[in-house]
Amino acid sequence: MVTTTARRRGSAGRLAGLALGIGVAWFLFTRPSAWLGLGQALAAPAFALCLLAGVILGEVRPRPDGPHRTATLEVRDVGRYLPRALTRWLVVFAVTLAVLLVVTTAVGSPDDLGRPGRWLAVSCGPELSRAAGPWPGSFYSLPIGLAVVFGLGAALMTARLVAGRRAEDDPAGDEAARRRSTRLIVAAAGVLTAAPLAGSALLAGAAVRNVDCGGSWTPVLVGFCLALAGAAAVGAAAFAAKVLFQTPA
Repeated sequence: MVTTTARRRGSAGRLAGLALGIGVAWFLFTRPSAWLGLGQALAAPAFALCLLAGVILGEVRPRPDGPHRTATLEVRDVGRYLPRALTRWLVVFAVTLAVLLVVTTAVGSPDDLGRPGRWLAVSCGPELSRAAGPWPGSFYSLPIGLAVVFGLGAALMTARLVAGRRAEDDPAGDEAARRRSTRLIVAAAGVLTAAPLAGSALLAGAAVRNVDCGGSWTPVLVGFCLALAGAAAVGAAAFAAKVLFQTPA
């Protein structure tokens, strides 16, 4: 079973990460003009990074004091503790986010001052073109991608630490505690992938709508972006619920 101290530490870490994430996200989101919308683009990954940091701090336990005990030699692999369903959804959202950012970066255009990837520009005819932004091109996608990669790397390292940490006296309770900690880490990493995906898809849909040349492809593409944003938002909320309402093992 999870000890009272470990349970309190985990809950405190998650709540601290949640509070810090809300504060940082609010700070970034309310400064769109100062940073050309970069703060709004980074609000979701910043919130998720803070939540993930809180989970990591709460689940990484200090090395126990006291005399060394003998134990059965056993190699614990992180894959042994990964929750299958949550991990699959994490991979789905991570891959979808990567594909979306690669595509939006490839088709992004410079804005009126030459800053790359801030606008979406299309040609509506020989003498008519339209451009709109913000667009999740390189100006926004690179910082978002770096934040997500950094967070996923930290989550993987922490999951490995959890899998390899020193065993406790109760083997069954120890295994359950490792699975619970890994589940929390995967759920927090899921927020880190799903939340930026929702924001990026919504941003892309708004820009596509604003460059509409009257073609039949525009409503389809806008609808796809909005559906993707909605699915990712639901996923982020589900992942966050797993983090905040996780019951002790």
